[in-house]
Amino acid sequence: MSKGSNRRPQFVDTATLHANWDRIFNKKCPEDMWEHVCEFNGAFYVEKGKECNWCGANEPREILWDVLQ
Repeated sequence: MSKGSNRRPQFVDTATLHANWDRIFNKKCPEDMWEHVCEFNGAFYVEKGKECNWCGANEPREILWDVLQ
């Protein structure tokens, strides 16, 4: 047998594991922030009305599709 043949023991019950996973990874963008994927720094949140400190990108404006049609 190799080192990775057996599954490691689980110390946290499944319900707690799923609750913690959702709490950590299923976060929504805060209301006072906008989500930005920077070419220099990756994905993060920037305060609304401010620009990215790394690349200078501004908050994207919402497009009114009804006006464009």
